Amino acid sequence: MLVDDKDLFIDSPNLTGRGMNLVPVSNKEMGVKLEATPSDTNIINNLVEESILVDDELYNELKLWKDKLPKIEKPSYPEFPDIIKNKFVENYNKLWVHNFPWANANELLNLDNLSDNANHDLELLGLNKNNFNNDLIKQNLLNSRVYNWLINQIKKQENEEIYFGNLSSIIHNSLLDDPAPYRKNVKELQANFYSYIKLFLKNEIVIDVPYEKSQRLRILKN
Repeated sequence: MLVDDKDLFIDSPNLTGRGMNLVPVSNKEMGVKLEATPSDTNIINNLVEESILVDDELYNELKLWKDKLPKIEKPSYPEFPDIIKNKFVENYNKLWVHNFPWANANELLNLDNLSDNANHDLELLGLNKNNFNNDLIKQNLLNSRVYNWLINQIKKQENEEIYFGNLSSIIHNSLLDDPAPYRKNVKELQANFYSYIKLFLKNEIVIDVPYEKSQRLRILKN
């Protein structure tokens, strides 16, 4: 994709919601942005000149052709056996800093004056100012990588409970960012995530302070 004969994007996503990461559960895509050279623009201009414009007339001709085709049955395939399906289960052992909320949950509710960090969280949850409510926030949090990672970590612990300090160490050791953030910054990420849990996921995860110790996380059993 060439923009203004200057910015050249070479990437894998199609121009769809999933391809361009415009919906909560999107494809995994890669790309690079380059400064276009005269040679690049010439190649693209030649492609455009050699192309055929799909106008209304051509579109209608194609549609007429398609409508006259015999019905094409989509083939069905048996499911993979469990031993193969289990290989495709997403690995929630590692995280990036950008998988965490960067703002306190209450900041996200102030749509009239969003900080850069709150805008990150809005994008993280696949939301925008015109598509925004508490139910959507909750649902997209439940589908988020950081939430599923947390559930996975809690289930690994004895009695399926985890304390703030222990979780801080696990987060620090799980982050793929290089260089890794300081533990102080990790605790800020953790505190922001806790604020989302308290506000939107209180029916899924309990946060309490037993025996005057640090905050404890437990999965709420139905």
